[in-house]
Amino acid sequence: MKTLTDNQIGGELGETVVKAKILELGHVFEGRGRLETGVDGTIEFRDPVTRAMTGLTVAVQVKTTKSGRYVSETEDSFEYR
Repeated sequence: MKTLTDNQIGGELGETVVKAKILELGHVFEGRGRLETGVDGTIEFRDPVTRAMTGLTVAVQVKTTKSGRYVSETEDSFEYR
């Protein structure tokens, strides 16, 4: 039997949190699935007034940590190296 690591579970939980937060903001997060090479998904933005999808997207890589915060993370910004 193959094993499932805590890091794999943590990564999946991280993407789930990101998807929920993006949906709360009124936009769409699309995960890339199992065959990803650094880009975990894309965010497509929705116009908050008309609610129309803008067609503007950004590729994102989701990072997850058990400690709660990364080095150089504040309430307004973060830095990941």
